[in-house]
Amino acid sequence: MKKHYLTHFFDPATIAVIGNSERSDSVDVRLFERLRDEFKGKTWLINPRLRGLFANKSFATIDQVPGRVDLAIIVTPDSLIAEQLERCADVGIDSVVVLSHLDDRDGFLRKQFVENLTKVAERRGIRMWGPDCYGFARPPAGIRATLDRGEIRSGKIALISHSGAICRAVTDWAVASGVGFSTIISLEQAGGVYPGDILDYLVVDQQTECI
Repeated sequence: MKKHYLTHFFDPATIAVIGNSERSDSVDVRLFERLRDEFKGKTWLINPRLRGLFANKSFATIDQVPGRVDLAIIVTPDSLIAEQLERCADVGIDSVVVLSHLDDRDGFLRKQFVENLTKVAERRGIRMWGPDCYGFARPPAGIRATLDRGEIRSGKIALISHSGAICRAVTDWAVASGVGFSTIISLEQAGGVYPGDILDYLVVDQQTECI
């Protein structure tokens, strides 16, 4: 049976975190370390400035990673996102989450920038979450494709929201109430990822009992 296209997002075997910071305590490094400790598959850090930080787990460019990468998480400055999308496509990555913030763009310029990134992703056959989004989490698999550092319990409920703020508010309440999730999804800035397809995936997901 052919795998659902969302499998590389929600059930990847390998994840690469792509950053460009010089600091060993940067966002990309913290995200990599969390995935390394919690994710059941392989995790790689792609950062040309920190390629020696984690020995054989870090590389300067995505094409240096041995084997296939199912999911890439980009947290570079916004000026480098398009280049990283192209590099991901060159090595066959079709699922990307862009968590980079667009701090210097607002209004029309922000909309135009996102539209241009979406066109790059579509042209190269990439389904893209982001940029500047909450992303998603799959607690049972140890996947946190989000910059949110709050605790998320593992459970059988899937939460889908258009708003990242709603996701954070619900998970804050859930921790205090002992409620866990199979999946937490924010649909903001999702290109090529549609609500109907997410429901289609979750309906047959063995980790999910309630949506």
